[in-house]
Amino acid sequence: MYIASVLVVVTIALSAFFSGMEIAFLNKNRLKLEIDRKQSRLFDYIAGLFARHQGEYITTILVGNNIVLVVYTMCLSLVLREIAKLLGWQSVAEWSIVIETVIPTIIILFLGEYLPKSLMRNNPNFYYRYLSPVMYIFYLLLYPISRATTWLSYKMMRLVGRKPGEAELHIEFDRSDLENLLENSSAETPTESDNDIKMFQNALDFADLRVRDAMVSRVDVEAVDMDECSIEELSARFVDTMYSRIFVWQGSIDNIVGYVNSKSLFENPKSIEEVLMKVDYVAETMPLQDMLTQFIKRKSSIAVVIDEFGGTAGIISLEDVLEQIFGEIEDEHDKPDMVEKQLSKREFVFSCRLDVDYLNEKYHLDIAESDEYDTLAGYIISRYEELPTAGTVMEFDGLRIKILRMTRSRIELAKVELLR
Repeated sequence: MYIASVLVVVTIALSAFFSGMEIAFLNKNRLKLEIDRKQSRLFDYIAGLFARHQGEYITTILVGNNIVLVVYTMCLSLVLREIAKLLGWQSVAEWSIVIETVIPTIIILFLGEYLPKSLMRNNPNFYYRYLSPVMYIFYLLLYPISRATTWLSYKMMRLVGRKPGEAELHIEFDRSDLENLLENSSAETPTESDNDIKMFQNALDFADLRVRDAMVSRVDVEAVDMDECSIEELSARFVDTMYSRIFVWQGSIDNIVGYVNSKSLFENPKSIEEVLMKVDYVAETMPLQDMLTQFIKRKSSIAVVIDEFGGTAGIISLEDVLEQIFGEIEDEHDKPDMVEKQLSKREFVFSCRLDVDYLNEKYHLDIAESDEYDTLAGYIISRYEELPTAGTVMEFDGLRIKILRMTRSRIELAKVELLR
């Protein structure tokens, strides 16, 4: 009984090993595998062998697991019978077949299948690298059986019209391999090369981004009416906003006709038309990589973004595009030194350019979120339905909002009080 008990433990461990190595082999990251191979000659040889003979590798696992399961079942049945005799459970003999089937199955499914596969699936490359030498020993021991089994399976495949073949050593990597490598690298070394890893990840995600993901919303666009704004007023607007470019619209903000660069005012123009510069128009659904290509080809750095209805959705600059790869680049549309003050448990003072989702997450304000706006200023205009003035107090959605500071066309600072 002692030997049988030891064999039960050994066979469970071997079954767990074979099951785990199977899932590690199937789920390993191929790019990280090639990197690991460069660091160890032994692993390079073993990984190369398994890559060339994948069929025999899987067959070795299946054959080994089947042999182990047969020995496990026989030994555990013997142990259960001996335990029943020692306890004097003679009536158990009538149910011996059921017991000897159910109990071993439950044990092996949990300890020999579920547990090792769950463990090795989390970090397949690690286990595959360090347990491959052990797997190589079993590969050599079971080689005659696995080779014969593989040969027989190939013959049967030919009989049904399929052409078997060993896997080629040539390995092609795709985007998923790079993404998995970056995720694993950032998890293993969270404090090393974070910026490089983040930049690499941004470059991979860049192909999926659209113009709307990087643009400056129309609420934050500084623009003037060409028919009503004089050169003097435009100059004052440049001084107030400290922007280098101000857009010009005619009729409404949905009809932007160009923009004025602050440097052009040194030419002493008589009207806005004299210094008005043309601007490109792009759809908000345009891929961001196409936007970058267009900026480079046309040697431009800014464009107006149009929504599906032909209205102005916002603007996008070359800096906005590059920020998606390299991270934050300080420019005039960024939000430095934002005001965030909590006066009491229910009272706050916020810069109105702060994002609504950010305020909800940090201060639990439960401000309604919508595709129509991103910032607190956009939310206020959407609910108030017009541009307020400094000192205006409004109540909606369980909030009391007082406008503390305004420019000519922008809400800068507001006091928010929770009423609920």
